[in-house]
Amino acid sequence: MSELSWLPDWLTHWADRYGNLRTGVPFFVLSFYIALECCGQFRLCRALPNLVWLLAAYVLFALVCGLEAIQFFLPQRSSTLADIAWGSAGILLGGIPLLFFRLYQSIRAEINGET
Repeated sequence: MSELSWLPDWLTHWADRYGNLRTGVPFFVLSFYIALECCGQFRLCRALPNLVWLLAAYVLFALVCGLEAIQFFLPQRSSTLADIAWGSAGILLGGIPLLFFRLYQSIRAEINGET
């Protein structure tokens, strides 16, 4: 990626050093954003944030697989299972806010005596 002059030098050096890992970063950001939106939009319903994020995770995984399938047919690109694995890891790690949100809801329900 160092030949891309429009990207900052620190970013191109990082991307060149960690080739497959860079696949997971945009999917982590997307998944993290979706998880935060789910936590903020669906505060009153306990199951809906998880279902919405799970559906979004499936869509993001399909996107990872689709992009790798397209790269398989491009002569200057290479498609690897490691890219799919790193993209999947980024998606799963992006869902961490939902875990904390569920923990917060459980603690709050215990304190308030709700079931």
